[in-house]
Order: sequence, then C-alpha cells, then structure tokens
Amino acid sequence: MKGQNFCCYFKENFSFIPGYLIRYDVISNINNILASRNATLCPVIPKDHKNYTFPDLKYYVVTTNFIDRLNILNGGKWSPKHCRARFTTALIVPYRDRKEQLNIFLHYMHHFLTRQQISYRIIVVEQSSEKKFNRAKLFNVGFVEAENYGNFDCYIFHDIDLLPEKLMNIYGCSSQPRHLITALDTFNYKLPYCSLFGGAVALTGKQFIKINGFPNRFFGWGGEDDDFYNRVTSSGLEVIRWDPAVARYSMLPHEKEQPNDERHTLLKESNKVSRSDGLSSLEYTIISSKEFPSYTLITVQL
Repeated sequence: MKGQNFCCYFKENFSFIPGYLIRYDVISNINNILASRNATLCPVIPKDHKNYTFPDLKYYVVTTNFIDRLNILNGGKWSPKHCRARFTTALIVPYRDRKEQLNIFLHYMHHFLTRQQISYRIIVVEQSSEKKFNRAKLFNVGFVEAENYGNFDCYIFHDIDLLPEKLMNIYGCSSQPRHLITALDTFNYKLPYCSLFGGAVALTGKQFIKINGFPNRFFGWGGEDDDFYNRVTSSGLEVIRWDPAVARYSMLPHEKEQPNDERHTLLKESNKVSRSDGLSSLEYTIISSKEFPSYTLITVQL
C-alpha cells in the first residue's frame, strides 16, 4: 500500500504456505520426528485457527482452574497427548513487580500455546531489587538456566506485557532469527522503525550462541534491543518477520519506565564489545529456583 514501509514487514521472495501468509521455514524438532514413526505428528498449522478470536482485554477474565483443565504440568510445562509435537520451545520472560500482568500473561499464553499443540515450558526470570532492571541480562540467564529443564530447539524471549492475537503465529523457530511482532496495536499495527527487534523474538540455541546472546551492560529502559539487532546482522544472520495479518500483538497497559541515560553511549560501543559482552561474560547468582503450577520461577541477583 502506498506510504507503508514494507521493510518493517516481510520479504516477498520467501515461500509461504499457500493461503496462510506464513513462512514455511519453521524448524521442527528433529528428535521428535525421528521418534514419531509410530505416532502422528501434530499439524504445523493449528486446526482450529479460523475459529480463534482474540479476547477484548478490557473484559478479559483470569480464572484459576485452567491448570487442571488444560493439563498443565508443574513448572508451566505442557506437551500434546494425541500427537507428537513438532516444536519444543522455552518461553523466557524477564520479570519484576508486575504480578497482575504475570497472571494475565500466564493465563492467556497457556490457552494460546496448548492450542498450537507444541511442547513448551514457561520460564520467568525475576531480578532482585538491588539494581535497575536489566531485561537483556535476564534473557541470557533464562537461556542458560533452561538447560536444567530439558532440550529445547527454540528459545522465545518474550516481554510480559505483549499478547499474540493470531493462533497462526507459530511459537517455533525459523531458519533465521524471527521477530514475532510485525504489527503492534500501540503503533496502529505497524512498527516504529525497521531495525526494531524486541518484545518477542525467536532464535534457535545455535543462533543465540553465535551472536553471544544479549548484551549485559544495559541497566534501565532502552537500547538493548537495538544492540541485539546489531549482533544478529553483524553475525551474518537476517531478521525475518511474517505477514502483519498473522504477526499481530496487543500490549497490556503499563507505566513507562525511566529511560537509561547511558543507552546511546552504550550503543556506540556495541560492535566493539559484542564478542566480550554477552553469554561469554555472564555472571549472576541464583537466589531461588522453584516450579509453580503454571510457570518456572528463577530469581537472581545481577
């Protein structure tokens, strides 16, 4: 359409599943496929996606009985019973002092992901109160600690205040790092700039290790997503997005954080320190680790 910035959406030279407007490059769990000779693989596209309606968040009600009803296992773990999951995903969420949003997020995401019939676990990484919030470093912690809970072929780094609207937005990884968000309600279902790579992103373990994870230097709001985008592109990888008709998100209302005054200076140093700042330099102390009925909580001191 005239006036739209298509670099913020998707590249048309990729093949899509006919009629579905999603890229057919999501990576299936090889171990599950090899072990599924006597079991039916779950479909790539959820069968009931056409009947899925995103709820009006003004009237969204969180219930307490969904854990038993959906058969969620302790630690926020779930796998389909009637077919073999194609995707095994760790959903990693940074957290501090947003209990109401956490309840909404967990309730909604479990309903959403179980309908996609993927194998997954929700891991919430909570930061202690000694320092300013460091979202990016918590993502790194979640990636490392996820190894204690299974073998995942996909890691999705997800903010707690964002909810996917379309069931076809598959929570599995692609052949390249994928920005799950192509259209956001607070920006009139567009993106403010093309190099934005935050909110909800999906990478394989190999991709994440190749770029040395997120930066650890950004305490406070802002800058870490731009640094992360630079790491991806400078490593020879490409950020991809699916069609905006599929990759749509709504943001839960929240108070804006105070910007990090040092973010612009830190960004200028990104290319010089990307190999020394990240997974390779990650340090933290585990305060506690506990499996709750609907999620795994890891509390750390940074």
